[in-house]
Amino acid sequence: MSLHPVLEEKLNSALAPGPVAQLTHRDAALPGIPNKVHAVTGMRRAGKTTFMRQLVAERQRGGSLRNTRST
Repeated sequence: MSLHPVLEEKLNSALAPGPVAQLTHRDAALPGIPNKVHAVTGMRRAGKTTFMRQLVAERQRGGSLRNTRST
């Protein structure tokens, strides 16, 4: 079953990858305690998610992010 052409065009444009936004570097750090979970708390719209995404990207570049999901 095919979609209506207008609907298909709208879906394709909404799901197409867009440009990566430049993020403000957060001047914060998490302590390097092995085998511990970290929680980032703060006021809304303060950059908590941005900070966590930057940490993940930094660890991926450094190769220290490991897959902890068990199968």
